[in-house]
Amino acid sequence: VSVSIGNAKKILEMLNSSMIDFGIISEMSGKNKFIVESIISDELCVICSTDHPLSNQKSVSLYDVVKEPFVIREEGSSTRVIIEKFLAEHGLTVSDLHISLILGSTGSIKEAVERGIGLSIVSKWAIRKEVSCGNLRILKLKEGKITRDFYIILPKNTILSPAVEEFITYLKNYPYSDLIL
Repeated sequence: VSVSIGNAKKILEMLNSSMIDFGIISEMSGKNKFIVESIISDELCVICSTDHPLSNQKSVSLYDVVKEPFVIREEGSSTRVIIEKFLAEHGLTVSDLHISLILGSTGSIKEAVERGIGLSIVSKWAIRKEVSCGNLRILKLKEGKITRDFYIILPKNTILSPAVEEFITYLKNYPYSDLIL
């Protein structure tokens, strides 16, 4: 198994050019070009460092979040698309954020937030270790949860190798509920 990590745009480009057998993404356009199967639901959470002034709040408003320095994913990231949609649902845009950094990976965002560079919104799955170790705090949003689904996508009319079929079956049957915070 060889794993390539990239934003949704990059993954779709690699699928279209037959560089990869399948992808896992959460937002996409052009679904008619691919076979798309839901695999798992996810929640995006507002995070802050443990010494941030908001870290002891039981919940915060999105309007409090936009006043703070913010670390965000690059354009083309499905996480960013979902954040943009959530902001729009509440009458806000990315330009309302006080963006301090734009980064290309969740790992670099977690590191920046731990170091106090700003707040961010990332997958709950991605911060399990940092939250349990006490390095990051989750801020509950008064406006509700930000949710998304992850999908396995593969080109239509493709014949998968037995190894790829077995790996996809493994992903579909994995006990994800055992990992929830």
